Amino acid sequence: MLSSLGQVRRGDAMTIETCAQILQILGIPLMRPRVRELASAMGDALRGATLAEIRFCSSFVLWLEVFPDEMHRAVAGLEPERLAKELSVALPRHWRRLFALLMFAQRAGTGFGMQLVDSLSDSFVDSVRQYGASHAYELRVLLWQLTYGRGEVRRVLGAHLYEVVRAACRGTKHESNALLKAYAAVDLEQAKRLGDELGRKVPETNELDMMNRPFLDGLPSGHEARRELTRLESLGEDYDVGLALHVPDKLFDER
Repeated sequence: MLSSLGQVRRGDAMTIETCAQILQILGIPLMRPRVRELASAMGDALRGATLAEIRFCSSFVLWLEVFPDEMHRAVAGLEPERLAKELSVALPRHWRRLFALLMFAQRAGTGFGMQLVDSLSDSFVDSVRQYGASHAYELRVLLWQLTYGRGEVRRVLGAHLYEVVRAACRGTKHESNALLKAYAAVDLEQAKRLGDELGRKVPETNELDMMNRPFLDGLPSGHEARRELTRLESLGEDYDVGLALHVPDKLFDER
């Protein structure tokens, strides 16, 4: 199975994560070199992928999240400028393609998200204005992705998108509060202005902060699994990553 990783369809990083899950189900130990092999395969699959081709997992990949260098390896081949050009003219069904990938790249410590948002072309605003009001959910997910841009870029985009966000909020009851929350993470001042206009209170916290935080940063330095991983990595020898992590649920409970 692992010998076929090079045949994974371009952009399909999710299949590689599925491969790791199958190994776990079969009781095959996930050894340290295999983590690097899977991360490299993920990077190869994402390299050169178009926006429409990208399929990335939507949750924490624990066996990868504890190795920042391997996370970086998985996303090193991404091309933010090219993907920004594609996103600038994409239809709403593709607006959420990069959401999970942006969070993962942020946790990996890369500048992919900032470079992507900062590289959006003028046609991006035109596209969002054309489709956003009638695609509230997709617009909300897109707004969260804009939070990765630099402050000055977010403020410009926030001002340009005011009318379409207002139209979308007025056009849907079940998405309006969530839209305002996402809009506030892009441009708080514009969101407050819109909230006043709509008679809504605008939250001032970014709910993605936790999702953007590197996994190991959430574990105390004395955590058993963290100490064990540090010890094993310092030895430079092969080891079973699953055994080192112990019970994944416990890791999440103690964050």
